[in-house]
Amino acid sequence: GIIPDLVICLSDTENNGKYLLNRLYLENKTEVDSKILERLLDDLQKKKKEEEAARKATEEAFRIEADQRLLEDMSEKSKEVEDAELEADEVIEIEEPYLQEGSEALEIAEDTKGSLPEESEAPEVPET
Repeated sequence: GIIPDLVICLSDTENNGKYLLNRLYLENKTEVDSKILERLLDDLQKKKKEEEAARKATEEAFRIEADQRLLEDMSEKSKEVEDAELEADEVIEIEEPYLQEGSEALEIAEDTKGSLPEESEAPEVPET
């Protein structure tokens, strides 16, 4: 290969190269400033997107939790209604034998009515 005969190395060790960096910045100021501004805007947009995603996630979690509470409330109410219906059915089933016994008692009373004296025929008991 071809090797150069002379190599020149520039170094700016005074003030940690501040003079050279400042001079390079001034030469490319518009390009450097536009890239800095673009990077800051990109970072800001990314941050807004992340915040929006986090907000949507929390809203979704709250919505799911509210739906879950609503479902639980509805299931509790339906259980209460079912329990009330079962109790009402039990009361009706309990009352039906009484009604049947009561109707039998009415039939017996009607059958024996002819054998008992009527009120006008019954002897009057003096009140004291």
